[in-house]
Amino acid sequence: MNMTEIEKALEQKIEEYRDDILRDLGELVAIPSVRSSAKEGMPFGEKSYEALQFVLKRAEEMGLKTKNVSSYAGHAEYGSGEDYAAVAVHVDVVPAGDGWKHDPFSMQQEGKTLYGRGVSDDKGPAICALYCLKAISDLKLEGLRRLRVIFGAGEETGMEDLQAYFKEEPYPVMGFSPDAGYPAINRESGILNILAKFKAYDSVVTRFYGGLVYNVVPAYAVCYVDDKAEQIDALNEHAKKFSHGEYGIKASLERGKVKLESTGLACHTGNAENGFNAVLNLICFLADFYQEKAGRAFCQIAECIGRETNGSSLGIAMDDHVSRKLVLNVGKINFENGKGEIAMDIRYPVLADGEEIIGKIKEKLTLCSLVLEEHHKPLYVKEDSPLIGILSRVYEQSTGKKLELLSARGGTYARHMGNMAVAFGASFGDGTDGNIHMSDEFANIDRLMDHAKICVKAMAALMVEEI
Repeated sequence: MNMTEIEKALEQKIEEYRDDILRDLGELVAIPSVRSSAKEGMPFGEKSYEALQFVLKRAEEMGLKTKNVSSYAGHAEYGSGEDYAAVAVHVDVVPAGDGWKHDPFSMQQEGKTLYGRGVSDDKGPAICALYCLKAISDLKLEGLRRLRVIFGAGEETGMEDLQAYFKEEPYPVMGFSPDAGYPAINRESGILNILAKFKAYDSVVTRFYGGLVYNVVPAYAVCYVDDKAEQIDALNEHAKKFSHGEYGIKASLERGKVKLESTGLACHTGNAENGFNAVLNLICFLADFYQEKAGRAFCQIAECIGRETNGSSLGIAMDDHVSRKLVLNVGKINFENGKGEIAMDIRYPVLADGEEIIGKIKEKLTLCSLVLEEHHKPLYVKEDSPLIGILSRVYEQSTGKKLELLSARGGTYARHMGNMAVAFGASFGDGTDGNIHMSDEFANIDRLMDHAKICVKAMAALMVEEI
């Protein structure tokens, strides 16, 4: 068979597996694979381990070669050759949260729509990738290299899984991760997570907390100040300067103490300019109202970060005109007994140097000691690479559209595959899937299968085509 005939046969074969895909997806969704406390042999907890074991066992039952890499990740493999190409997916999920109309860990079907935690991110694409590998093995396709589906168990909490996996396994010669959207993302911003610790014994602030994680703009913050009750009216009047629509600052008394509450608009760091940071707004308010009594460290943070999202006052604003501009978010603060820390999440352009950015921040935030919590280098796969050529052909033949290459501030497994992979699928961005990381996550069955047909052809092409 020529490649066109092979691709038609693969499309037909994957369609034959529709019911099997839905069955296995339902079983995988039923495993609440949210990261929990590590146990021996289970670095991400029992349920993430169980989910990884489920897909590897199913792969073995399909007659595929499998390997478990210390339960951080594992793979299913088909074919022969010195090198291999890979598709990287993950079987862990974020917590369900509140507000579900459906049981998040019991996949429900309404018409052609599936509901459940992970049906879109990323258990649906993971099961599809496994059956794509099965379909290729059914046809006994021979190629120039082996083909792997890599299953991670800790993507949602820092991607330590693939970092551990590639300490034991070599990088693929090329690959993709169906954990974003079509057409393809070949540029992912660098990510810096920095904890800035400081002391402010000279501050009127006695306690200050807000935000939950690095990568979300905080929607709420609160602080207590050593001030008189008579100041409440003056504080509320001054707060008018720091209002932003329905969001702002309110002063009140709580058990005889002055309490300042700040509200904002939450969103992901990647779109921080669309949110409103409750933590930074309150820091700027404190520095403006109390001035030196706010404490030198708080004043420096207000001066050098302010309410900006581009890092301009820190001297790190930049645009490489290849990817997206730098964005900065202070995701959380914790201050008590004169000691505090803020958590900064910075997404920087692909041609920039992360170490230089850290150096510039040190020059400005002289009253803070910086702790680098995480540094994920940028991803940039050139437009003329063989991988882009292969995916372009498959995508254009499948959809009739040109493969547009996108830039993103978020991160996928692609950045951990030796700069030889991109994000490709699984969402079509047409509203047929969504609510990722929210309540009532959903996916359309027909569109999931459309993705599977593109995925299986792309996988086969990575296996057989010259590079």
